[in-house]
Amino acid sequence: MKKFLISLVITAFICLVFLTCTDKYITTLEDGEELSGNSSVPIFLGQNDPNPFYPATNIPFAVNTPMHVTLKVYSEDWQEVAIVLDRDFTAGVPYIQFVEFYKKDIPSGDYYYVMEGSGITKIRKMQVLK
Repeated sequence: MKKFLISLVITAFICLVFLTCTDKYITTLEDGEELSGNSSVPIFLGQNDPNPFYPATNIPFAVNTPMHVTLKVYSEDWQEVAIVLDRDFTAGVPYIQFVEFYKKDIPSGDYYYVMEGSGITKIRKMQVLK
């Protein structure tokens, strides 16, 4: 439990740093086009922790403008496994999504979680290990 809380605090800190660094810009893709060098990235999607995991993990993310966000999980062959969230978020608050898979009978293996919002898509890989 102590390790989990430390991980949670570190993840929240990383999200907070992202939100306070509005003068820093990162190049990313928006609708297949690269953002200009002076465009801020409206979505931060962190690596899940713990990874590998079972039955639950935390997925840190933040948005720096109000937007509708979807977060979906896909298998290695890009079959949709779960819709983790699909709702509107306000700007400036780091979020940590707690994902539990023990209710779903999914096998061990590699999975992808995909966040979409404001025409931007972020993808990360995670591993389920039973």
